[in-house]
Amino acid sequence: MTGLVFLIICIFVVLIIILWSKVTKQEEELQSIKHEISKILNELNKGTTSSVDTSKIEEIVPSSYINYNKQTEKITDQQIPVTDIYSPETTSTKKSGAMESWFGRNVLGIVASILVFIGLIFLGTLLYEHITETIKIIAMFVISALVTGLGITLMTKKRNNFTEILVGCGCGCFFLSILLTHIYFNRITDITAFSLLLVWMAAILYLSKILRSTLLSVVAHIGMIISICFAFGLGITDNKLVFLLIYQGVSIAVILLGNILCCKKTYHFGVFISLLLTIVASCFMWNRFTSNVFQDDSFPFASTLPTIGIAIAFTAQFLCASFLSYLLSISTNRLKNESYKMIIHVANKTLWFAALVMNVYHITYRIAISFETYSVLKLTAKYQLNAVFVAVMVTIAVLIIHAAITLILSLKLNFNSNLETFSVMFLSVAASVFMIILWSYQIDVITAIPRISFLFIISLLLLIAKHISRNKAYQVGANVILALDFLFMLFDGYHNLSNFGTIALSIVYMLFYIVIIWEQWYLQNDDIKAKSSSLVRLSLFVLVEASLISIFVTSNLQYSTPILLLILTALNILLYLFRYDRSLDENSVLAKSMIANEYILLLFDAFFIAFVNKNMTLTILYLLLSALAFGLAFCRIHKVFDGSNVFSAGILTGIKLTVLVLVTVYGHTSWFDQAYGFSIWGMLIALVCIVLGFKGRVKSLRLYGLVMTLVFVLKLVTYDVANLNTPLRVFSLIFGGVICFIISAMYNYTTKKIENESVPKQ
Repeated sequence: MTGLVFLIICIFVVLIIILWSKVTKQEEELQSIKHEISKILNELNKGTTSSVDTSKIEEIVPSSYINYNKQTEKITDQQIPVTDIYSPETTSTKKSGAMESWFGRNVLGIVASILVFIGLIFLGTLLYEHITETIKIIAMFVISALVTGLGITLMTKKRNNFTEILVGCGCGCFFLSILLTHIYFNRITDITAFSLLLVWMAAILYLSKILRSTLLSVVAHIGMIISICFAFGLGITDNKLVFLLIYQGVSIAVILLGNILCCKKTYHFGVFISLLLTIVASCFMWNRFTSNVFQDDSFPFASTLPTIGIAIAFTAQFLCASFLSYLLSISTNRLKNESYKMIIHVANKTLWFAALVMNVYHITYRIAISFETYSVLKLTAKYQLNAVFVAVMVTIAVLIIHAAITLILSLKLNFNSNLETFSVMFLSVAASVFMIILWSYQIDVITAIPRISFLFIISLLLLIAKHISRNKAYQVGANVILALDFLFMLFDGYHNLSNFGTIALSIVYMLFYIVIIWEQWYLQNDDIKAKSSSLVRLSLFVLVEASLISIFVTSNLQYSTPILLLILTALNILLYLFRYDRSLDENSVLAKSMIANEYILLLFDAFFIAFVNKNMTLTILYLLLSALAFGLAFCRIHKVFDGSNVFSAGILTGIKLTVLVLVTVYGHTSWFDQAYGFSIWGMLIALVCIVLGFKGRVKSLRLYGLVMTLVFVLKLVTYDVANLNTPLRVFSLIFGGVICFIISAMYNYTTKKIENESVPKQ
């Protein structure tokens, strides 16, 4: 009995909160109406009666606040002291009086109802042991009828918050009487009890229309919530499942139709509550039919009903949730407040997604497992993967259908674009999550399909949606998901794709990325093409190089490293020859990125050419790589010679020449076994730098050659000759002297040219 009292108190607390919000809103409306009336009366006092449209008063003041009739015409013939009513001196007094009146009319009325109702309950507890059950039941309904009748009678004579609360209290007593007669006294069957509750809901909604009371409509909604929770919470049995589903559907239909016909103000609230109750009912069903999941007798469902029957029950719950979500979306679309509209829509899609996971994904997964094995204890990773694959495919199909319906609503029914964008993006993210779940289950299982994320499918669907709706947000979302798919391919996908087939499959997948990106750029107008050209080319450049590195590094291909370096070096040469960075200056991000990439690639080329042990095949490959590296290093040398580059360009050219020559000689010969060989080759390189410096009039390159000459001469005479025999010592010294003599002769021959370079141009 204590629990029953606690439940009733909770219901009244909810009613108090609802009434508080309603009364506060009415007070605000009343103050606004008074303010508008004061403006009109001030205009009348100023003598502007001819310009005052008295119909304004009828528009502003509803019939529930003032009885406006033809007597208002007399207002224009007299002066009304409006300033006394709304003067600043009386503001605080009026506020105090309004607060006192509001407290006396509303709060005390609520408190009185609660106290009387609780007193009646305790009176019943005193007489409980001295009367029969039949008298108890009759007493409950008689008291309910008396309270309800008294409230209606008073409400028809003088409508106020107290009388409205009294009617709501009596209606709640009827509801509790039906529940107690069924649950506690067991005098009526399930069908009779829930049929009476349906009649009660319909009657309350009709009464709310007659009495024009939103509060009674809210009471009917609360009754639906309690009745459905009681129906599913008291225990779902196999023979009651169909009955409970029918009651849930009929009660929701009664509430929604009642809102449409009797109280449209609570329609939005009714749809939302119905959707939430569908999720709650699904939770009760899930707990009942999937309990004891590690026992064979509950596989796939803990029920004597056929599997198809349980599946139909959960499908019915999902279809109900989907229909209610559709109604809620249409209703939300009509709201004027954008923030409130988006909040409701987010909650709507979240509840729908919960229904999808519970009623579609998990149920499909359990049924799919039952086709693999009849024992949970015999499940393997392969069986789980097959079941997850089926469940994910079914769920993604539902998500795609839902997204398509959303687009159709937007195109045909003028659905709000922001709501449409959120819905489609939300569904796309959900589909991507399920794709990643499927990918995670493939990690330890060898399957008939390669282990890749397949996120590109979602990206393609978003691009199709973009072309249909012209919504650029879908293109952004598609590219984000495509980038995520690319990351999966870099770290895991290309390796698995190559192992599944050959490297050719990975190359084709990379080309697929290129086609998607290029297609998006090509379909833009000319202005957007020009603005995004640099970014698109940079993206493709990074994508291709990163993909090639991932493909060859993770492959089992023999000689994969030199082949990768050959491809990357040749690719960079071709990109330069075909002017991939055309129409862009050297300060652009693309141009700087390509130049930086060339230097990094040359470092890798030099390292592997010099320090990798080589057989005949590797020798040929690395000799070819050396030739390509020279081509890449000096493909931009014309910019050094035409004077368009800075001072450091000549020095960098000399460094590249020095490194490539030395690593090529070191990697393919044994000439550096003696220290003097390194010095002689260094002086030869220095000579070439000076020659090129004179030919191209690049002072920085000549200075680099001179410094290199001095360094290697110093090394030769101080370190190298100390460990040589006399003939080699003579040869190395003479050879170094000849090179120095040639350099000196060149400088003597070109003295005037050097002086002319030093003279600034006029």
